[in-house]
Amino acid sequence: MMRARVLVILVLAATTVAGCSLPFGDKTKTRVTLSVSGDADHSTVETILRNRVTGAGMPKPGFAWTAEGLVMTVPGDRHEVDFAQLTAPGVLEFRKVVVRTPASQDCGKQPKASPPGESMIACDADGVGYGLDVAKVVHSDVASATYQRDQTGQQTVLIKFTGSGQAKFTDLSREAVGNSGWPACAQDALGGSGNCLVAIVLDNKVISAPEIISVLTGDAVISGSFTEAEAERLASVISAPQLPVDLTVAAVTVTQ
Repeated sequence: MMRARVLVILVLAATTVAGCSLPFGDKTKTRVTLSVSGDADHSTVETILRNRVTGAGMPKPGFAWTAEGLVMTVPGDRHEVDFAQLTAPGVLEFRKVVVRTPASQDCGKQPKASPPGESMIACDADGVGYGLDVAKVVHSDVASATYQRDQTGQQTVLIKFTGSGQAKFTDLSREAVGNSGWPACAQDALGGSGNCLVAIVLDNKVISAPEIISVLTGDAVISGSFTEAEAERLASVISAPQLPVDLTVAAVTVTQ
């Protein structure tokens, strides 16, 4: 039976006086309250969240389970952190774009998730809809993800695959080149060189949909208008395993 609980993340900020950190001094607390659906081992949830927090450049958090749910403490003022992204399920998929729809599509009605073996419709941050083929590469095919700045100064996320994952990604790129796979990509789902776009989908949202220029036998790169902090958090979520429960941010409050 699915049970709803409340998970509370508590973030503490140590004050600094004259350049010295005062960990036991006056502290700002950022309280993030999340609803939790599903059941999972406490240590599993803690490990995944801990890896995401530290992977996003923050100090190692502490945890305390209470009747209310879970309290996680992280040193530092973290009011700017996108906790919705950091606590998202983390379902990563690579899907060929079959068709694109105008930005006027109502993306708010899209389902929260679709099985990897089924086609789906997902939207990007601008509201453009993408009709997507089944997922050919999934989260378990990813070995690691790191953020970096490319030669143009743009923040990117570099994804390395497992051995079997690399083979799947290469096959997907081969299918996209020259629009040689089935189902065929519509004209609006082709790039400037006539090859299919491949969508990188995270938690049912298209975060990037580049054209595949040639058959790829190496890493994948996610590029976009990311800040360094956003790229760091994105890499952290992709690197960590999927959360075994669904978390929804209910409220964020900051107190002195």
